[in-house]
Amino acid sequence: MLSSCDDTGASTPMVISTTPDDRASGVQVGATLTAVFSEGMDADTIDGATFSLTTGPRATEIGGTVSYAGTTAFFSPEAELVGERSDTATITTAAQSASGTALAQSSAWTFTTGAATLPGIPVQLGAAGTFAILAKSGVTSVPPSNVSGDIGVSPIASGALTGFTLVMDPSLAFSTSAQVTGRVFAMTSGRVPRLTEGDMYVSAA
Repeated sequence: MLSSCDDTGASTPMVISTTPDDRASGVQVGATLTAVFSEGMDADTIDGATFSLTTGPRATEIGGTVSYAGTTAFFSPEAELVGERSDTATITTAAQSASGTALAQSSAWTFTTGAATLPGIPVQLGAAGTFAILAKSGVTSVPPSNVSGDIGVSPIASGALTGFTLVMDPSLAFSTSAQVTGRVFAMTSGRVPRLTEGDMYVSAA
C-alpha cells in the first residue's frame, strides 16, 4: 500500500498492517500488539497517548507500554488480557511521520481474545519427585557439576553414566557421587543398583 500525499507534496503516513488483524479471534491473552506504518515515524509521537488499547462500551483503557522501532509500533499490555473479550487498539492522528506529517485519520482495529491462561497447577510426581534426572539415554557430567536430586537411568547400563565417579553405598541400595546431592540408580547391577524401565514409570505414577 502506498502513502498518500498532502497539499505540500509530503507523503501522509498510514498504518498498513496490524497484529492482531482487525476482527481476529482467539488472540493469545499475553500477545503484544503491533502496528506497521507506511514510512518511518517520529518516535517521540508514538507513545501511550497515541497508541492505546481499550475495552467495553465505555472504552476503558488497558495499561501497557508503548515502544517503536523501524516502522513498527508495539503495545505490550502490563498484564495478561481478559480471556474471551473484545478489545480495541487505536492509533490517533497525533502520531506523526519523521517529516512531521500526521496520520490523515486514526487507525483502529478490534479483536477477541482466546481463553485465559490457567494458573500453573503442580504436577504430583509421586516417588519420582526426588529425581533431578530420569533418562532412557546416557547422562554425562563434566566436572565440577552439581546435581541436586537423584539420578535414574533405564533401560541403559550404568556405563552410560559418565564423568560421575560413582561409589557404591554400603547398603548396596544406590551409588553416590561427589557431583550429586542424592542417589544414583541404573538398569544394571554392579557399581550402580538395578533400576528397571518399569520402575521409572511406576515412580512417576
